[in-house]
Amino acid sequence: MSAPLDPWADYDAATGRNEPLTPDLAPRRFAFYGRVSTEDNQDPETSRQWQLKEARDLLALHCPGAEIVAEYFDIGFSRSFVWGQRPRAQRLLDDMDDRDRGWEAVVVGEGKRCFYGAQFSDVAPMLVECAIPLYIKDLGGRYDPANTMHDTLMALAGGMSAGERETTRVRVSASMEVQTVNEGRYQGGRPPYGYTAEAFRLHPHPGKAADGIMQKRLVIDPVAAPVVRRVFEETLDGRSLRQIMTGLNGDGIPCPSKHDAKRNSHRSQDGWQVSTIAAILSNARYTGFEQWGKFKKAERLVDPKNPPLGKKQYLKRNDRPAARSLRPAHAPIVSVEEFTHVQALRAAKSAGGMKGQAKQTRDRRGPIQYALRGMIHCGDCGRRMQPSRYNTKNDHPTLPRYVKYRCRSRDLVEGSPAMATHPANVSVGQTEILDEVLRWIASLFAPAGRAAMLDDLMGWAEKPTKVDVRRATSERKLAEVEKGLANLVSAIEAGTDPALLAGRISELTAEKKALVDVLALTPATEVSVTREMVETYLDSFVAVATELDPTDVSPELLHAFFETVRLRIDFEPETRMASAHVVLGGGAPEKSEPHAGAVVAPGGVSVRVRGGT
Repeated sequence: MSAPLDPWADYDAATGRNEPLTPDLAPRRFAFYGRVSTEDNQDPETSRQWQLKEARDLLALHCPGAEIVAEYFDIGFSRSFVWGQRPRAQRLLDDMDDRDRGWEAVVVGEGKRCFYGAQFSDVAPMLVECAIPLYIKDLGGRYDPANTMHDTLMALAGGMSAGERETTRVRVSASMEVQTVNEGRYQGGRPPYGYTAEAFRLHPHPGKAADGIMQKRLVIDPVAAPVVRRVFEETLDGRSLRQIMTGLNGDGIPCPSKHDAKRNSHRSQDGWQVSTIAAILSNARYTGFEQWGKFKKAERLVDPKNPPLGKKQYLKRNDRPAARSLRPAHAPIVSVEEFTHVQALRAAKSAGGMKGQAKQTRDRRGPIQYALRGMIHCGDCGRRMQPSRYNTKNDHPTLPRYVKYRCRSRDLVEGSPAMATHPANVSVGQTEILDEVLRWIASLFAPAGRAAMLDDLMGWAEKPTKVDVRRATSERKLAEVEKGLANLVSAIEAGTDPALLAGRISELTAEKKALVDVLALTPATEVSVTREMVETYLDSFVAVATELDPTDVSPELLHAFFETVRLRIDFEPETRMASAHVVLGGGAPEKSEPHAGAVVAPGGVSVRVRGGT
């Protein structure tokens, strides 16, 4: 029996329908993406080099003759951050739409460093949509979106990456806890008021010791320690926190942020506060025993309703008691008995009466997020106004209409010039300000205002700027070390026995060598910003700014956006007027004149707020 004739045979032969498909040609020009975190003291340059080598080895196997013509390498950003929160990864995603980008495909040398959790399932479809091939070492070659095993393997790799990060975190935390308990080792960070940190020996880790890194310990600050002692003694004498605060301000004693102004330039330094006194009284390190782990890093979604936006880190109080050394680790300022007595007095006072009992038993809903936290400033004293809820019976206490901001005169420093005119209580509702500010910001990013803002941004952006923060920090530390060596030389010339200073000179010399090595690995870089780059930067705000709605968008997302545009609002109690400014580019917003190099959005907004002060 003969086979039936195919009526489409002539058509298929003419159109080549039955011919085998021609495989895609291998890409020739690649963009490399990598990432390194500096939390565990990894060397960024070494990590970049080995990831780049892995990528080149992969291309040599599958795309002979191909070359990497562009690099996108993020330094200091955790893998838990989504690609949109990593600047170089975001730049890669932005460049995908650029026909003149100069590369055809993307190669990743170490997938577990670049993709965390389910991030691959968010990024891969973008590349597929733009017809950009992706080569990953974890897959042994090119990613095939039609191969379900590839998606399964990358999902597994993302889970392993999350597990690896968590394992590292647990190991580091356990190690620091053991060092604190058994050795009383100072783990770094800002020394508590009353102490300073000084180097006293080479670091016990052989690798760090070889680099000249010194281990530090806490030593008594002869100026601040008596103040700490006074706070504890007055508390034991029955004085309240506010009475102690008033006495310290009245005696002209600099508050902790003013005492160490060099490291507290971001603070107002406007005198002692009740919260400062409370923090000192609750710090067990003043007993001479080292303590670690009172707070820990945690993460939460930027927007719980939109997980792909990623997470942000914050500090929260640890669920477990802080680790404490078994033996005294540094000189005490108060005894353990005095510290314990103070805690008992404070606990008894906070639990007394019906109001105190309510504090102990109330239902805590967790941290409340406020859209304008830290952005509204009092026109009388310049301080940030503090947010609070004024309708606690509502089921949705974080909604803007149930929030107000206030500034109280009783919290001012005694003798402050603002006390003469400052009302007892300045307050303003969030709704009156938020609606107008959102309307104004949307108009800034609308097409009508975009050209003016772009011109203003270019005035800042066309100037090359240093972008390597690590180098700037190392240069500052090196200058301090060189100044210390010069002081020691002067002391010897003045007649001090050189043998007494030999140890300190050796320590500073080793520290200087380590800093010089760091500077050699981090050369200064200059970035010239083009108009196209600024347009891309400006466009990243447009979609968000024009769709912000306080009734639909979470306070967390609103606050994150306002931080990005550096919103500042100044509220004048007498006129009930609030003026707003946003800053894009360098610098920080100031009340009257912008910081040098900053770009203030044209126009500004002033709105009259209803109600009395």
